[in-house]
Amino acid sequence: MDKRKLLAEFIGTFMLMLLIAMVVKSGKNTGFEPIAIGTGLIGLIYAGRSISGAHYNPMTSLAVFIRGIMTLNEMVAYMATQIVAAVFAAFTSGAILQGIATENLNLPLDKIDIAPAILAEFFGTFAMIYVILNVATSKRTDGNSYYGMAIGLVVISIAYAFGPVSGAMFNPAIMLGACVAHIIEPINAWVYLVGEIAGAVLAAITFRFLEND
Repeated sequence: MDKRKLLAEFIGTFMLMLLIAMVVKSGKNTGFEPIAIGTGLIGLIYAGRSISGAHYNPMTSLAVFIRGIMTLNEMVAYMATQIVAAVFAAFTSGAILQGIATENLNLPLDKIDIAPAILAEFFGTFAMIYVILNVATSKRTDGNSYYGMAIGLVVISIAYAFGPVSGAMFNPAIMLGACVAHIIEPINAWVYLVGEIAGAVLAAITFRFLEND
């Protein structure tokens, strides 16, 4: 396993989680939070794409594995790296904020409706993974230069669409980091996992059917 790939995944996931935690817990509530996160993700994707593929999400790694262009060992290594990076970033955000920016925020998100939240995470994750596979792994779009923009824009869109329902995680590593950062309640972690795994698996199966490779 190329350690450079794991380092790139660590840096990208760490910075994404740190960005999310700082934006969400800043207390500004401007309504532009999804744009800040999505545009940051665009830059991080372009930075890491040529090294590791810029997954930054266990569901992306799972989908790429199902896609057939990643080994089981690589997937496990990627997932472990992403989770560690997200947790480390969550603790880092706490050290930076020192608890001074969360007084007026309704955090953690403890009151979610289970069924709507699962559906929100399912459809959001499906949309994101479906776009990722088509713009970053498809033979039909091989060599394109717009993959980062496409992925970042769909993240902005699904964050606005489903954020009010579930908090818009779409990423188990980010979800775990959000638990550590007291953005969501750990007791609700299973809700996110169910929706995210189902969405990622269906997106990968759908892609393989459409790609027919």
